[in-house]
Amino acid sequence: EGRRFNGMCAAVIRVQLRKLPAMIEAMTAISRRVRAAVSLPRGVEWRTVVDPVGEHGSTVTMIFPSEDEAAAFCAAGARLAGDLWFAMHLKHHGQHIYYNCSNLVEKMETLPGGFPWSHPANAGDYSYGPGTCPNTDALLARSVGFAVRPDESELHTDAVAEMLGLAFSDM
Repeated sequence: EGRRFNGMCAAVIRVQLRKLPAMIEAMTAISRRVRAAVSLPRGVEWRTVVDPVGEHGSTVTMIFPSEDEAAAFCAAGARLAGDLWFAMHLKHHGQHIYYNCSNLVEKMETLPGGFPWSHPANAGDYSYGPGTCPNTDALLARSVGFAVRPDESELHTDAVAEMLGLAFSDM
């Protein structure tokens, strides 16, 4: 909700932040390994990495030509792997979609006085419900992603790549 840390949380975070560079390096390497190992069918593309230096590699995302094809890919993976299926149709990704963020939709203040909603740049009567950002909604409907953990082994990474390939062949 954009709240401040108390002292105890800040102390823990300070120690944990030292681990972050190694975690980002590991996730980026895993993401690259999966992307290199999977041949995408015609019309499907990897999400473009706009800022390679700033890329953290925590999610690998594929963009399909249509929402139906993204859904079919997820269904094929679920048929093949059941509860082990790990890819998520991003339109169902819950809290990470703007219209599911209660602090945004409900315009919750982060500081006394109503900030940021009291700021003149945020004046106006508008909402953040579904349909507010139609281009984002359309892209999420065509996108499938999966999380990358920094502690994944090469064996696990290769199994993920193989499972993605099997799901494509089962669509």
